[in-house]
Amino acid sequence: MLIGELSTKTGISRDTIRFYEKKGLIRLKKQHRLANNYKDYPDEIVEILMFIKRAKSFGFRLDEIKYWLEDWKEGRVPVDQKITVFEQRVGLVAERIEELQQLKAMLEAKLTDYKQLLQKQKG
Repeated sequence: MLIGELSTKTGISRDTIRFYEKKGLIRLKKQHRLANNYKDYPDEIVEILMFIKRAKSFGFRLDEIKYWLEDWKEGRVPVDQKITVFEQRVGLVAERIEELQQLKAMLEAKLTDYKQLLQKQKG
């Protein structure tokens, strides 16, 4: 499939797909080049791009994702290391949730202050 179709299937922009190629997150063999030098992306690239998209949504950096693509899928990462990685991510997410809850409380307090000020101005 051409890059436009790949972009549509994955919801990832063409520029981002090209960026992932430059970074080595996805690789094409020479046989995936058409006569006009267009790239013919195989179906498995969709799966890889969706993996990258999900991993990014969990807070993984691209260098981490590249490592996982290369070693995790090849079975070179032991289960205990996988557990450690996900425990760390869970901890980071918990910290982020706490930060967001604090921000929410601060914003709600400020909102209450402004509503009271508005009531005083009207009253």
